[in-house]
Amino acid sequence: MAKNQNVPAGQIEPGYTTTEFWTTLLTEVIAGVVAFMALAKNVSIANVQAVVPSVALLAAAIAQFFYSRSRAAVKVAAQQAAAAVAAVPPPAAAAVAAVPPPAAAAVAAVPPPAATGAGGS
Repeated sequence: MAKNQNVPAGQIEPGYTTTEFWTTLLTEVIAGVVAFMALAKNVSIANVQAVVPSVALLAAAIAQFFYSRSRAAVKVAAQQAAAAVAAVPPPAAAAVAAVPPPAAAAVAAVPPPAATGAGGS
């Protein structure tokens, strides 16, 4: 599930927008449907109590597999983006290195004082 883009940084997004919420809900709904269908077909309570946890476990395992896979894909993409950003030098550093400091340029343009002999040797 896509991250809610309206949540400011540092704040927690609403629970219903998280992947954890949806995987848990899906698992519970599947287990509930299995239990309801078993009871609708006049299956004994003992059999329903045996089947529902097995189905819930299977649904949870499948949901966890897909969730882990999607989180891994997001982390790989984040690492690749960070590596791409780190590989590009900042543009300001290149521009500053090419331009001499203003004070050095001004000092180089001023001629040295002429020796007048007025106060010295």
